[in-house]
Amino acid sequence: MIKNMLLDNLGFKLLALLITVAIWLFVVVEKQPEVGFIVPVNFSNIPKSMALIKREPPDIEVRVKGPESLISNLTSRQFVVDMDLSQAQAGETTFFLSTDSINIPRGIRVVRLLPSQVSATLESIVERLIPIEPVVLGVPAEGYELGGIKVFPEMIKVRGAKSKVEQLTTARTSSLDISGLDKSVTQEVELMALEEDIALTENHKIELRAIIQEKTEDKILNSIPIKVLPITHGAVIEPQTVKLMLNGPLSQIRSLTAKQVNASINLLDLKPGDEELKIDIQLPTNIILLGFEPEKVKVINRGEEDELLRPQIGGELPPVTP
Repeated sequence: MIKNMLLDNLGFKLLALLITVAIWLFVVVEKQPEVGFIVPVNFSNIPKSMALIKREPPDIEVRVKGPESLISNLTSRQFVVDMDLSQAQAGETTFFLSTDSINIPRGIRVVRLLPSQVSATLESIVERLIPIEPVVLGVPAEGYELGGIKVFPEMIKVRGAKSKVEQLTTARTSSLDISGLDKSVTQEVELMALEEDIALTENHKIELRAIIQEKTEDKILNSIPIKVLPITHGAVIEPQTVKLMLNGPLSQIRSLTAKQVNASINLLDLKPGDEELKIDIQLPTNIILLGFEPEKVKVINRGEEDELLRPQIGGELPPVTP
């Protein structure tokens, strides 16, 4: 009975056995090529008081072997190279890699790592105040100029790796356009991106104020009469005029005349004899005195007997007769 069952359809049974053996042999002896993948190195668990400033190298080559059917579907994203920095100190730390330290898909084995070691450099995190550098673009309206720039606040606190923070000199703002302006303007701006791994300790509202002012011009007024105050009997001065060097806004300085300025000396309590007195100069608002010549005049007091040389209040003295 059993013999008959074994012999029934013997040909078909042998064929099935051959097919099974063939499949098994195909799986066992399937090609297992070796291929390489460039995999980024990930550093995790960095201490909060530290910053990772250098990694060397950033990537490694992972060479693997496995059935061609599995290898053909692999990508570098399926490999994980993770270095735990939780116990690392400031400075450089070196990690030696082994084939067992790489997380890989099942059925694949790592045969080689290039290079076989990686390093990470940590640095202490510090905070520092740095000045804000304002950026202004454009040219004001004709006849006007940029008189100055003010930024609020003037300083800002940043945080990051010590070496990078110490090298940072300023934090630049986005630009404020003053093209065609004839008056001052205040505008809120943003800070430009800081260097990588450097951050602000807190968000700030940054304002720029561009001071737009009318352009100025120099002017010289010659032979401005010097007034003698108060009434003094018999006193004369040498010289009797003064030269003024002035500066002021264009609209004002160009129309300025001698009648709008005042030069005088005060002879109050003047004693008999010769004396030098400094000239007092009075100017309209916004007009600046750059200098004047001479700065002093010689006063000759000939006494009360010289009635012909008596000056009037606010008047000029007659020319000195040699």
